[in-house]
Amino acid sequence: MWHLCYWNAMVQGGCCSLLALHIIRVVGYTLVPDGEVYTMYIILMLETLHGVTYAGSKAGSVEFISSMMPGGYEASGQGILIFATYFGIVAGLIMAGWIQETLGARVMFRVMAAIVSIGV
Repeated sequence: MWHLCYWNAMVQGGCCSLLALHIIRVVGYTLVPDGEVYTMYIILMLETLHGVTYAGSKAGSVEFISSMMPGGYEASGQGILIFATYFGIVAGLIMAGWIQETLGARVMFRVMAAIVSIGV
């Protein structure tokens, strides 16, 4: 994802701020107090950042792949993008599930924020 940030910062701008919003959202989940009356409202406010970061990452990745593929092969590039995306989702779910079971949800979200921060 970091390569998308670099590319968009150079060409379109704004992707690095999307990464920052994602990190704020994920770390924010770990700071929400347990069992408080207002906990749900804090989580709902953090969830509004999800739509912005998701849409930005999808738009940036489609544009990035389209610009990298030779003319006439843009659709093939989108297929490769989908394959790589879902492979990453499965690997991330397995790793996140293991971290959550062994270390807890707060640690899992902090590890995921650290991974996004370094761009892995």
